[in-house]
Amino acid sequence: MACRQTGFAMLAEGNVQEVMDLAPVAHLAAIEGKVPFLNFFDGFRTSHEIQKVAVWDFDDLKEMLDMDAVQAFRDHALNPEHPHARGSHENGDIFFQHTSSTTTAPTTPTAWSSAWAPSATPSRRSLTT
Repeated sequence: MACRQTGFAMLAEGNVQEVMDLAPVAHLAAIEGKVPFLNFFDGFRTSHEIQKVAVWDFDDLKEMLDMDAVQAFRDHALNPEHPHARGSHENGDIFFQHTSSTTTAPTTPTAWSSAWAPSATPSRRSLTT
C-alpha cells in the first residue's frame, strides 16, 4: 500500500503462471513506455506451488522486444564512463548556504545571548548590588 503513490505502474500476480507471463511484460513495457513497473506477487505461494508452468520461448520474447527502445534505454542509463547528474542538485556554495549554522540559530540577540552565552546575561545578584 505504501507504493501506491509512487507513480509506478503496478502488476499483481495470483499464481505461478501469471508471474511467468507478466514478468517479461513488465520489463518490456517499462523499457518501451519509460514508466517504472512494480511487479509483485505472493512469494510463499509461488515458492510452494506444485503446478506446471508454461515457459516463454526466447523467440517469442524476441518478437515482442523493440530493440530501438532498448538501445534508447541503454543510451539514457547511468554509465560510470560518462557520469552526469540527474534530478535536482545544487552547486557547493548554494548547498552550504542551506546547511550553515546561522540558519538554525535564534534570530534575536537576547535569545542568542541567553541561549548560548548564559554568563553574558545579567544575574540577579548583579542587578541588586
